[in-house]
Amino acid sequence: MGEEGFCARGEEKRGGGRDMEALSKTDPRYFTPQQVEFFAEDEDVEIIPKFKMGALDMACGVYGPFRSGIPTTVPSWLAVTLPQRQRCSIKPPEWLSVDYL
Repeated sequence: MGEEGFCARGEEKRGGGRDMEALSKTDPRYFTPQQVEFFAEDEDVEIIPKFKMGALDMACGVYGPFRSGIPTTVPSWLAVTLPQRQRCSIKPPEWLSVDYL
């Protein structure tokens, strides 16, 4: 391999290719689908709880309080878990509306 090194995608770079330091850490073209999924799990999503509970104090942040029928914002990993237990409805983001699309 020598001085040529590897590109961000693990492919050996040829000639004028960029090295990892030159790549923007926020450039989505160089993320794997698994990395994009991991980052997306932290996106905020609005939910409408079907339960009443105080705030959840977790290692990654404080979420809530939750009041039945009152929208609140949580990360998508939590928003996906709650409907599976019939504890909330996920409010679709504005960019997903028919008018926007």
